[in-house]
Amino acid sequence: MKILERIGYSRDTPALIVGKGKNDFEVQKSWANRYVICALNGAANHTPKVHFLFVNDAEAFGEINKTALVNAGALVVPTEIQFRHGKERKHAALVLPSESPPAFFFRLQPDAEPARVPHFGYCLSVGESAVAWLIHQGFQEIHTIGIGYSPEYDSRYYGYRQDETKPEKWYRDNWDAIQERCRQANVRLYP
Repeated sequence: MKILERIGYSRDTPALIVGKGKNDFEVQKSWANRYVICALNGAANHTPKVHFLFVNDAEAFGEINKTALVNAGALVVPTEIQFRHGKERKHAALVLPSESPPAFFFRLQPDAEPARVPHFGYCLSVGESAVAWLIHQGFQEIHTIGIGYSPEYDSRYYGYRQDETKPEKWYRDNWDAIQERCRQANVRLYP
């Protein structure tokens, strides 16, 4: 049985992934009636209703405010969270705060434990991890706001992790990987 069915969501409902990038409108609370709302990292701080909150790394986890964390329906996180150690990325076991909502796990590393937890291959971003998890859960339609092939952040996020500005090619590669995952799974993707 898929996780969604156990917690009362229908995979027939389209998913809406909300990121920090440029968009022309704000997510409305009423959209939670039409979509399963999936926020990426700190986008949860500005999204009125979040069904699933996706986080891949410790720095992003620390930027989510307590209200957004507590109000999320569920977390979707790796069994080993990424963190920065100098210029390197390392992995460590994830310990969730006591106020966290229920959590569903996936593996970032193929050799991470436990083996029964799904691994989706290399994911370039939390957005790609979210798409991979949603596909694994059986979603057939995914919409996105604020993720894509542009390095521009929404005005609410200016100043967000400016030390880690990625080249435009990274965004294009990330978006191409997301599109390819959807194409291979025959999932409709609407940017």
